Amino acid sequence: MASHGDVIGGKRILYNIKKQIIMKNLQSFDEFLNEGKKLQIKRQYGQYDATNVELDAPVRERILNYVNKGNGRISEYALRSYIKLANETQGQKTTFNWVKNNSRYLKKFESNGEVHYKLTSLAKRIIKKTTLNEYGPLTGSGNRGGNDRPLVDKINQLDQILLSTKNSKANMEWEEVAEKYLDGDSAEYWNELGDQELQDAIDNAEYIIKKYKIK
Repeated sequence: MASHGDVIGGKRILYNIKKQIIMKNLQSFDEFLNEGKKLQIKRQYGQYDATNVELDAPVRERILNYVNKGNGRISEYALRSYIKLANETQGQKTTFNWVKNNSRYLKKFESNGEVHYKLTSLAKRIIKKTTLNEYGPLTGSGNRGGNDRPLVDKINQLDQILLSTKNSKANMEWEEVAEKYLDGDSAEYWNELGDQELQDAIDNAEYIIKKYKIK
């Protein structure tokens, strides 16, 4: 006949098993809820679709945040070393092909004869969107409510058009132009620019739209 202690011990084991099952189901349910969720980087503007990316993307998040720590740019050697180290310490299987296949996030360039990568405007927006930001709306997010500066409204609209266009050449050209204004040092947000800089950016955007006949 089982003693009182055995009964209590058996109940405790059953309780722990049930608790583990419940916690596992909750984790699975949480994964289910997050699966397929999108993060809106740019709102829809007129006929131009919104720009969305996957919300749950741990590899993207790790790599972009690491590059961001180095002022938004990094050598290919350093980036390869980081990916290799992350694989070894975290049990990941990420290859450098991820970088090559995600040029929308990391742009390749050469400096002093060495290959480097830098964050694109889209990557910077993702980082700002996924990080608690105490300074207000995301640059170019399309959140124009209450803005008393027409030039900011205008550049937000043009920015939305050029980031949403399916014309890759126009998109890349605008990325380069926008990065000159929003370099992260002098300004991160359109509304941090002066009126003359905003007008220059508007002129650049309208030129690209006209050049590639974007409607």
